[in-house]
Amino acid sequence: MKNSIVWAHFGSLSFDTFVTAGDRMPETLLTPMPPSTESGASGKSDTPIRADWRRALLLAAAVVASNAWLIRHLGWGLENPFGIGSLAAGAGLVSLLAENLLREDERKAFHISLSQIPLSIVFLFLGAFVILALVRSSIIVISDSHGNELPWEGVHVDRGDSGQAIAPLGRKEKDEPMRFFLPTSPFGRLYRVKVPGYIEQVVDVYPFLGRTVVPERDLRVSPAVLFRPPTVALQELQPKSGGQFQVRLLEGSSFRILKVACRRSSYLVGSEREIPAAWMAIWDLELKGSQVSDSAGDASSSKLAWFRHTVLEPGRDLAPGDVLEARVVSSGRGIVASVRTKLGNEPLRDVPLVAETSSRTVPAEEVLPCPNE
Repeated sequence: MKNSIVWAHFGSLSFDTFVTAGDRMPETLLTPMPPSTESGASGKSDTPIRADWRRALLLAAAVVASNAWLIRHLGWGLENPFGIGSLAAGAGLVSLLAENLLREDERKAFHISLSQIPLSIVFLFLGAFVILALVRSSIIVISDSHGNELPWEGVHVDRGDSGQAIAPLGRKEKDEPMRFFLPTSPFGRLYRVKVPGYIEQVVDVYPFLGRTVVPERDLRVSPAVLFRPPTVALQELQPKSGGQFQVRLLEGSSFRILKVACRRSSYLVGSEREIPAAWMAIWDLELKGSQVSDSAGDASSSKLAWFRHTVLEPGRDLAPGDVLEARVVSSGRGIVASVRTKLGNEPLRDVPLVAETSSRTVPAEEVLPCPNE
């Protein structure tokens, strides 16, 4: 029969369906299709290939990050982080090709699958690395020039709260920077850095990056003083006169003699500095104002003696706030000229001594023998 009427009755529901032969749907369209294996559907589980790639990427990130941290803070590690990432990515690529090109029995025989490494192990490694990186960091001290070698034996780092000294890590070469591997916290920790020739500096040390200290860039130079005896005091410093120059440091309520010298010159107390050329013109005005007779070359001789200074190392770096007293003592223990100054932040200070107008003498125990020069 070409046309037919189908009566369907389902319980209390009923409806009429008219189906013609020309409208009949092909049976193939009514056949259920197998479930899709394509990725991207919601709720579908990841394929083994995706799991391998996830593990490969996480493992590569963990290895590269830990290697970079080791190189930064300890100075050793695998020297090419990019190569490590390439190696891990290559392993993932081999895994992908093996899944698609090899038979199952060949994959079992030759393919090393990253799926054998549980994700929990990878996350455990990452967690341990993050915890370690949050509580340990470093201070790296390095000079900005190979020619300007630092006195490494005098470089030290102390904790800002307790003053505990931090021992540096070993150095294999003299040009290698000095590293201090030390505890810190996620909010940072204070440390004191001291480099010979520079003022002690307090720095904040934070996790991960730590702190790099270049003394020439990050630290202030230790102050120095150029003491200039007046013409009358320079005459007392002649070899035949027997006078001496003394510089003393205030410690508590008393002064301690730092250095004694017996040369006719000015004295630079501290580390070596270059005398500014502009000071020469100022010295000319000073000599003219003091009415020093130039007939016998006194002014020129004094200026030459000031320019040819003698460097006196005080035994320790001077710091802002230190009080120094300089004086010229005659052979009869009388004070010919003296001055007292408190150091500031300037790298070099020019301080002229003032001739004494009253007769003052020093105790015999404060007159020390002149060093062999």
